[in-house]
Amino acid sequence: MARWWELPRADGRGSTRAPRASFPPGSASSGWRPPLNAILGFAQLLEMDALPARQGESVDHILRAGRHLLGLINEVLEISRIETGRLQLSLTTCRTCASSRAS
Repeated sequence: MARWWELPRADGRGSTRAPRASFPPGSASSGWRPPLNAILGFAQLLEMDALPARQGESVDHILRAGRHLLGLINEVLEISRIETGRLQLSLTTCRTCASSRAS
């Protein structure tokens, strides 16, 4: 499958180099979070009710899939911030466990 920047343009030419920043997922995926949060919130309300077993399983499936999708969206947003140089990093010290120092 061709990457979006490798697809032919309307004028028939295709670009052979990757773009400076990838497909603008930052702007697109930030708009996906509010409706997804609404779905998750509604599913959490349903989870609080006493539901038949089959409906409870469906609600659990919605919650698991929604949380997974929300995690993916957050990762895409973080990668987008890294690519555009908008991610603030800070150095901190941390302790490592003895088993990692032995190798």
